[in-house]
Amino acid sequence: MFFICQIEKRKRLKRIIISLLITLLVLSAGCAQSQEEKVVAEPFDLEMLNIGLIDKGKHYSDLDWSQIHVSKGEFLGYLEELKKLYESEDLEDGPFKIEGFEVEKNKIKVFISNTDEEMASLINMVFAKMFDEVTRELYIHSDYWNGESQPLIIIEDLERGLVEEYDGQ
Repeated sequence: MFFICQIEKRKRLKRIIISLLITLLVLSAGCAQSQEEKVVAEPFDLEMLNIGLIDKGKHYSDLDWSQIHVSKGEFLGYLEELKKLYESEDLEDGPFKIEGFEVEKNKIKVFISNTDEEMASLINMVFAKMFDEVTRELYIHSDYWNGESQPLIIIEDLERGLVEEYDGQ
């Protein structure tokens, strides 16, 4: 009888230890997944998307996109360069600026400001359409893309609110 009790205690102790180990493994795996990797913007040459196409009367869609792939850092670099473009000397007094952006899993949010009272809506709509086309294509050819769903692209004017929301459909 004594031996039977000892065996039962060992079985219970073994189950408890196994349960604790499984719980520890599950918790540690969850912690590893919840930590977002910090992506740093890398240099990006906007000319890569032009490559003389405008001079030839062609469109960015004429690029051989199968030959283009960018890292997450290069994609962020593209957004930074675009922001700088609208801060350049040629455009610094203009009413339109890219104020910032956020890139999350399958979502790109761009914050703009436009002080042009008369043409703000039109300018914002044209920017949103052009931004969506090029940025969506570049996103699909980057390490951000999961190979499944199109990114949601949100353009928001800091003064006027939502300009456009494109889901690629």
